[in-house]
Amino acid sequence: MRTLSKYISALLFFSLCLWLTPAQAAEPLQTQYGINGEVEVDLLSVSESGGILTAVFAYRNTGSDKSEVRYAVSEVYFLEKSEGKKYHVLSDSTGKPLAAPVGGEFISIRKPAFKPGSRKLVWFKFPAPAEASEAIDLVLPDALPFENIALSR
Repeated sequence: MRTLSKYISALLFFSLCLWLTPAQAAEPLQTQYGINGEVEVDLLSVSESGGILTAVFAYRNTGSDKSEVRYAVSEVYFLEKSEGKKYHVLSDSTGKPLAAPVGGEFISIRKPAFKPGSRKLVWFKFPAPAEASEAIDLVLPDALPFENIALSR
């Protein structure tokens, strides 16, 4: 009986932890349609720390068949609104883009795993814009632009 009680307690604790997970509960900042019409992209967060801006997206397969997402990281950027300046994804000391999931120089979500109803996360790191910047437009090559994203500092 004691083992069953411990099992039920552990199960309740685990369920509560899943229920309270911030990534699950947070509403997207903005959602855009993918160009192919079978994927929607949620902008989950934009944060700045130590001169680096991090953007996190969730790709959702809203179609009726397996889908694939693949594009060059070099085509991803944000536009700083007041200066009209473009900022591209940062690279590490070996030239690898600071983004994931990366296959070579491409963001790559493969068909077998991207089934209808599934969700895959993608993130990018950029140089932070000037301190006076208040809003940016984030551009992914396979989705409509995410416009007027407020920067909170």
